[in-house]
Amino acid sequence: MKKLPSIEIWWLNPPTEGLIIRRKIRGDIYERKVKPSGLLSSTEACKVLGITIVYLYRLVEKGKLRVVRRNGNLYFKLKDLIGFKLRKKRLKKEPFLIG
Repeated sequence: MKKLPSIEIWWLNPPTEGLIIRRKIRGDIYERKVKPSGLLSSTEACKVLGITIVYLYRLVEKGKLRVVRRNGNLYFKLKDLIGFKLRKKRLKKEPFLIG
C-alpha cells in the first residue's frame, strides 16, 4: 500500500483568512499559504475535513462538494470546504426535537 505524504495544516486566525499547508514530499518540505479562493488537492482536502479519500469522492458523486477538474485531477476550493465543515457542525449541534 502506498504511503501518503505527511501533511500539516495550520489555520490562520480567523479561519476565513485561509490556512498554511506544509507537506513533506520526497524528503523536501513544501509550504504554501492558501487563501479561501485557493485550490487544494484531494489529499489536502481530506486532511482539512478529517475524512478518508473514499468518503471525499462519495461526497463529490452525491453533489455535496463542488470540485474543479484540471488535467484529469480534482481540486477543491478552500471556501467550499469551510462551508461544508460549518454545515456539518451545525447539523450535529442542533438538537432533534420531537413534538
